[in-house]
Amino acid sequence: MKRWLNWREIEKMNVWGVRRKDREEALRWDAGAGQWEQRARREGDAGERQVRLMTRLRPEYTVLDVGCGTGPLSLPLARRAKKVYALDSSQAMLNILMEKARSQGLSNIVPILGNWYEMEPGRDFPICDIAAARHAPCQSDILGFSKAASQYCYSLWNVAPLEEENYHENPGVLSAPGENPGRIYNEPNGRLFGFHVHFNILYDAGANPEVKYDIERKDYVGHSPEEILNQIFPPLPGPGCIPEALLKQIRSEIREKGGVFYYQMVRRVSILGWNPQDITF
Repeated sequence: MKRWLNWREIEKMNVWGVRRKDREEALRWDAGAGQWEQRARREGDAGERQVRLMTRLRPEYTVLDVGCGTGPLSLPLARRAKKVYALDSSQAMLNILMEKARSQGLSNIVPILGNWYEMEPGRDFPICDIAAARHAPCQSDILGFSKAASQYCYSLWNVAPLEEENYHENPGVLSAPGENPGRIYNEPNGRLFGFHVHFNILYDAGANPEVKYDIERKDYVGHSPEEILNQIFPPLPGPGCIPEALLKQIRSEIREKGGVFYYQMVRRVSILGWNPQDITF
């Protein structure tokens, strides 16, 4: 019996595919703006490193950053491009981004407020030379995202290690509420929905995608597991703000020797790049 994979159908089941796409869902990101800024600070220069891997970027180019958040990519992009259009559904995140841009002397970032799912390239935002996205709703439709750029596209995705296979305690592909009523939202695990799904969609559409990796290792030392957790998540925003599955995962990897506790965090992000002009829509 012959079988094949329909990558476009699989794409619909990634984290962005199964999320709600209405305006109410878009506005929910406002409430988490402060927490996302804390995350951006914890990541340090990760955005700088990832932008350096976008080798098709040129000083004369315009760039669209979809789901820009508080600016982990927009700010380093603005230092290397003519203009950056920063698109997000959260006004609070855009406010934080623009305040940081002003403090860093950057005047070439244009904020755009809107729900990606209701917007069209060339109508609601300009088609730019480069389009970039990291953890963004446009990753629910990679071919649609490709229409936002004329020269090159970049899609960044967390690469989950093998030991995180059950990271979200997901009992099924879609983790329907009836199967897992405790879930806040449906998110299949990272290894099932890494960059390779989009790689295959783009390849089948005529592109020749390239993949690079940003890999960061950080070592933590403390006198207790809680001290190490406080180093990783400073300051802890409160009960329930950090997924319990993530805390459980980290605690299981903390090692102890002679009363001293050790933990190494490895963060891998894939940078998938392709020429949208190669795609047959």
